[in-house]
Amino acid sequence: MTDKDGPWANLLVMDMLAYYGTRAEKPLTTLAEIWEETVHLPGLWETFGTSTDPTSNAGRADVDAPLEAKEGFINYYLDLALNLPEDELRVAGLKITYLGGIRYELVEMQLMDDSGDEHHYLRIRASGTEPINRIYIESSKRKLGQAMMAEALHRLELITMDCLRRAHSPWHLVDMLSETALTPEILKEVQSILREHSWEREDILQKIQQLSLTLEKRNRKTIMKWYQALS
Repeated sequence: MTDKDGPWANLLVMDMLAYYGTRAEKPLTTLAEIWEETVHLPGLWETFGTSTDPTSNAGRADVDAPLEAKEGFINYYLDLALNLPEDELRVAGLKITYLGGIRYELVEMQLMDDSGDEHHYLRIRASGTEPINRIYIESSKRKLGQAMMAEALHRLELITMDCLRRAHSPWHLVDMLSETALTPEILKEVQSILREHSWEREDILQKIQQLSLTLEKRNRKTIMKWYQALS
Protein backbone atom coordinates (compact mmCIF):
# COMPACT_ATOMS: atom_id res chain seq x y z
CA MET A 1 0.00 0.00 0.00
CA THR A 2 1.06 3.60 -0.58
CA ASP A 3 0.22 7.03 0.83
CA LYS A 4 -2.48 7.29 -1.86
CA ASP A 5 -4.45 4.59 -0.04
CA GLY A 6 -4.95 6.96 2.86
CA PRO A 7 -4.09 6.89 6.58
CA TRP A 8 -6.68 4.22 7.42
CA ALA A 9 -5.07 1.75 5.02
CA ASN A 10 -1.67 2.39 6.55
CA LEU A 11 -3.09 1.90 10.05
CA LEU A 12 -4.63 -1.38 8.95
CA VAL A 13 -1.27 -2.60 7.69
CA MET A 14 0.41 -1.60 10.95
CA ASP A 15 -2.28 -3.45 12.96
CA MET A 16 -1.86 -6.59 10.85
CA LEU A 17 1.92 -6.55 11.23
CA ALA A 18 1.61 -5.90 14.97
CA TYR A 19 -0.71 -8.89 15.39
CA TYR A 20 1.01 -11.41 13.15
CA GLY A 21 4.53 -10.26 13.99
CA THR A 22 4.13 -10.71 17.74
CA ARG A 23 2.18 -13.96 17.90
CA ALA A 24 3.97 -16.77 19.69
CA GLU A 25 3.66 -19.38 16.92
CA LYS A 26 5.10 -18.67 13.48
CA PRO A 27 5.32 -14.85 13.62
CA LEU A 28 4.93 -13.11 10.25
CA THR A 29 6.76 -9.83 9.75
CA THR A 30 5.93 -8.85 6.13
CA LEU A 31 2.76 -8.45 4.09
CA ALA A 32 4.11 -11.05 1.66
CA GLU A 33 4.32 -13.62 4.45
CA ILE A 34 0.80 -12.76 5.65
CA TRP A 35 -0.55 -13.08 2.10
CA GLU A 36 1.18 -16.42 1.59
CA GLU A 37 -0.37 -17.87 4.75
CA THR A 38 -3.82 -16.42 4.00
CA VAL A 39 -4.17 -17.91 0.50
CA HIS A 40 -3.29 -21.36 1.82
CA LEU A 41 -6.14 -21.43 4.34
CA PRO A 42 -8.89 -24.02 3.61
CA GLY A 43 -11.20 -22.82 0.85
CA LEU A 44 -8.84 -20.06 -0.34
CA TRP A 45 -6.33 -19.94 -3.19
CA GLU A 46 -3.77 -17.60 -4.72
CA THR A 47 -5.09 -15.42 -7.53
CA PHE A 48 -3.66 -12.92 -9.96
CA GLY A 49 -5.33 -9.97 -11.60
CA THR A 50 -3.90 -8.75 -14.89
CA SER A 51 -4.24 -5.18 -16.15
CA THR A 52 -2.79 -3.67 -19.32
CA ASP A 53 0.30 -2.84 -17.25
CA PRO A 54 2.47 -6.00 -17.19
CA THR A 55 4.09 -4.93 -13.92
CA SER A 56 0.73 -4.65 -12.15
CA ASN A 57 -1.36 -7.30 -10.40
CA ALA A 58 -4.47 -5.12 -10.64
CA GLY A 59 -7.19 -7.11 -12.38
CA ARG A 60 -8.88 -4.28 -14.23
CA ALA A 61 -8.47 -2.37 -17.48
CA ASP A 62 -10.62 0.60 -18.56
CA VAL A 63 -10.77 0.84 -22.35
CA ASP A 64 -12.41 3.65 -24.33
CA ALA A 65 -14.79 2.53 -27.07
CA PRO A 66 -17.73 4.08 -28.95
CA LEU A 67 -21.22 3.09 -27.84
CA GLU A 68 -21.75 0.52 -30.60
CA ALA A 69 -18.48 -1.22 -29.69
CA LYS A 70 -19.16 -1.01 -25.94
CA GLU A 71 -22.42 -2.86 -26.33
CA GLY A 72 -21.22 -5.14 -29.13
CA PHE A 73 -18.29 -6.27 -27.00
CA ILE A 74 -20.56 -7.50 -24.20
CA ASN A 75 -23.09 -9.01 -26.58
CA TYR A 76 -20.34 -10.91 -28.41
CA TYR A 77 -19.60 -12.92 -25.26
CA LEU A 78 -23.25 -13.29 -24.26
CA ASP A 79 -23.99 -14.72 -27.73
CA LEU A 80 -21.16 -17.27 -27.67
CA ALA A 81 -23.50 -19.97 -26.40
CA LEU A 82 -25.86 -19.25 -29.32
CA ASN A 83 -23.15 -19.25 -31.97
CA LEU A 84 -20.85 -22.10 -30.89
CA PRO A 85 -21.33 -25.73 -29.85
CA GLU A 86 -20.73 -26.40 -26.16
CA ASP A 87 -17.34 -28.08 -26.67
CA GLU A 88 -16.05 -24.95 -28.46
CA LEU A 89 -17.08 -22.45 -25.77
CA ARG A 90 -13.63 -21.20 -24.85
CA VAL A 91 -11.83 -17.95 -24.06
CA ALA A 92 -8.03 -17.86 -24.28
CA GLY A 93 -8.09 -21.66 -24.51
CA LEU A 94 -10.10 -21.98 -21.27
CA LYS A 95 -13.44 -23.76 -21.25
CA ILE A 96 -16.42 -21.61 -20.22
CA THR A 97 -18.21 -23.26 -17.31
CA TYR A 98 -20.51 -20.32 -16.47
CA LEU A 99 -21.75 -17.55 -18.76
CA GLY A 100 -24.31 -14.92 -17.77
CA GLY A 101 -25.05 -11.24 -17.70
CA ILE A 102 -27.30 -8.48 -19.03
CA ARG A 103 -27.36 -7.60 -22.72
CA TYR A 104 -25.57 -4.31 -23.52
CA GLU A 105 -24.46 -3.90 -19.88
CA LEU A 106 -22.61 -6.81 -18.29
CA VAL A 107 -21.13 -10.24 -18.94
CA GLU A 108 -19.61 -12.62 -16.38
CA MET A 109 -17.73 -15.84 -17.04
CA GLN A 110 -16.09 -18.58 -15.03
CA LEU A 111 -13.54 -20.63 -16.93
CA MET A 112 -11.71 -23.92 -16.44
CA ASP A 113 -8.21 -24.82 -17.58
CA ASP A 114 -7.05 -28.24 -18.83
CA SER A 115 -6.17 -29.36 -15.29
CA GLY A 116 -9.76 -28.82 -14.13
CA ASP A 117 -8.96 -25.64 -12.18
CA GLU A 118 -12.00 -23.32 -12.34
CA HIS A 119 -10.44 -20.37 -10.52
CA HIS A 120 -10.46 -18.15 -13.62
CA TYR A 121 -12.94 -15.29 -14.02
CA LEU A 122 -13.67 -12.68 -16.68
CA ARG A 123 -16.15 -9.87 -16.12
CA ILE A 124 -16.90 -6.99 -18.49
CA ARG A 125 -19.07 -4.02 -17.59
CA ALA A 126 -20.07 -1.08 -19.76
CA SER A 127 -19.79 2.19 -17.86
CA GLY A 128 -23.07 4.04 -17.66
CA THR A 129 -21.44 7.46 -17.47
CA GLU A 130 -18.35 7.20 -19.71
CA PRO A 131 -17.50 5.61 -23.11
CA ILE A 132 -15.59 2.87 -21.30
CA ASN A 133 -15.61 -0.89 -21.00
CA ARG A 134 -14.28 -2.06 -17.66
CA ILE A 135 -12.58 -5.44 -18.00
CA TYR A 136 -11.97 -7.43 -14.80
CA ILE A 137 -9.69 -10.49 -14.75
CA GLU A 138 -8.93 -12.93 -11.95
CA SER A 139 -6.95 -16.13 -12.40
CA SER A 140 -5.11 -18.65 -10.26
CA LYS A 141 -2.29 -18.60 -12.87
CA ARG A 142 -0.65 -15.34 -13.89
CA LYS A 143 0.06 -16.34 -17.51
CA LEU A 144 -3.51 -17.47 -18.05
CA GLY A 145 -4.77 -14.19 -16.60
CA GLN A 146 -2.53 -12.31 -19.03
CA ALA A 147 -3.82 -14.43 -21.93
CA MET A 148 -7.43 -13.74 -20.91
CA MET A 149 -6.80 -9.98 -20.81
CA ALA A 150 -4.94 -10.02 -24.14
CA GLU A 151 -7.76 -11.90 -25.86
CA ALA A 152 -10.44 -9.61 -24.42
CA LEU A 153 -8.57 -6.48 -25.50
CA HIS A 154 -8.03 -7.91 -28.99
CA ARG A 155 -11.72 -8.75 -29.33
CA LEU A 156 -12.71 -5.21 -28.33
CA GLU A 157 -10.19 -3.88 -30.85
CA LEU A 158 -11.75 -5.95 -33.67
CA ILE A 159 -15.28 -4.89 -32.75
CA THR A 160 -14.21 -1.23 -32.54
CA MET A 161 -12.60 -1.38 -35.99
CA ASP A 162 -15.78 -2.88 -37.42
CA CYS A 163 -17.78 0.04 -35.95
CA LEU A 164 -15.36 2.60 -37.39
CA ARG A 165 -15.66 1.03 -40.85
CA ARG A 166 -19.36 1.87 -40.75
CA ALA A 167 -18.75 5.62 -40.39
CA HIS A 168 -21.01 7.32 -42.93
CA SER A 169 -19.26 10.71 -42.90
CA PRO A 170 -16.04 12.38 -41.70
CA TRP A 171 -17.95 13.91 -38.78
CA HIS A 172 -19.32 10.50 -37.80
CA LEU A 173 -15.80 9.05 -37.83
CA VAL A 174 -14.36 11.89 -35.76
CA ASP A 175 -17.19 11.60 -33.24
CA MET A 176 -16.45 7.88 -32.77
CA LEU A 177 -12.71 8.54 -32.50
CA SER A 178 -13.38 10.80 -29.50
CA GLU A 179 -14.50 7.61 -27.71
CA THR A 180 -11.92 5.20 -29.15
CA ALA A 181 -8.67 4.11 -27.49
CA LEU A 182 -5.73 4.63 -29.84
CA THR A 183 -3.87 1.44 -30.74
CA PRO A 184 -1.50 0.73 -33.66
CA GLU A 185 -4.01 -1.62 -35.31
CA ILE A 186 -6.92 0.79 -35.00
CA LEU A 187 -4.72 3.60 -36.33
CA LYS A 188 -3.94 1.52 -39.43
CA GLU A 189 -7.65 0.86 -39.88
CA VAL A 190 -8.53 4.55 -39.62
CA GLN A 191 -5.87 5.44 -42.20
CA SER A 192 -7.32 2.77 -44.49
CA ILE A 193 -10.83 4.19 -44.00
CA LEU A 194 -9.64 7.65 -45.02
CA ARG A 195 -8.09 6.26 -48.21
CA GLU A 196 -11.14 4.17 -49.10
CA HIS A 197 -13.54 7.11 -48.74
CA SER A 198 -11.09 9.70 -50.12
CA TRP A 199 -11.57 11.71 -46.95
CA GLU A 200 -8.86 14.36 -46.61
CA ARG A 201 -6.62 14.02 -43.58
CA GLU A 202 -6.47 17.81 -43.12
CA ASP A 203 -10.26 17.95 -43.04
CA ILE A 204 -10.34 15.23 -40.37
CA LEU A 205 -7.75 17.11 -38.29
CA GLN A 206 -9.75 20.32 -38.58
CA LYS A 207 -12.91 18.55 -37.44
CA ILE A 208 -11.01 17.01 -34.51
CA GLN A 209 -9.94 20.49 -33.40
CA GLN A 210 -13.50 21.78 -33.68
CA LEU A 211 -14.99 18.86 -31.76
CA SER A 212 -12.35 19.03 -29.02
CA LEU A 213 -13.74 22.43 -27.94
CA THR A 214 -17.03 20.81 -26.91
CA LEU A 215 -15.82 17.62 -25.26
CA GLU A 216 -15.38 16.66 -21.64
CA LYS A 217 -11.85 16.18 -20.30
CA ARG A 218 -11.51 12.41 -20.91
CA ASN A 219 -12.88 12.55 -24.45
CA ARG A 220 -10.78 15.61 -25.22
CA LYS A 221 -7.61 13.77 -24.17
CA THR A 222 -8.65 10.80 -26.30
CA ILE A 223 -9.37 12.81 -29.45
CA MET A 224 -6.15 14.82 -29.13
CA LYS A 225 -4.17 11.58 -29.13
CA TRP A 226 -5.81 10.84 -32.46
CA TYR A 227 -4.95 14.34 -33.66
CA GLN A 228 -1.29 13.77 -32.89
CA ALA A 229 -1.30 10.28 -34.44
CA LEU A 230 -2.92 11.49 -37.67
CA SER A 231 -0.89 14.70 -37.96
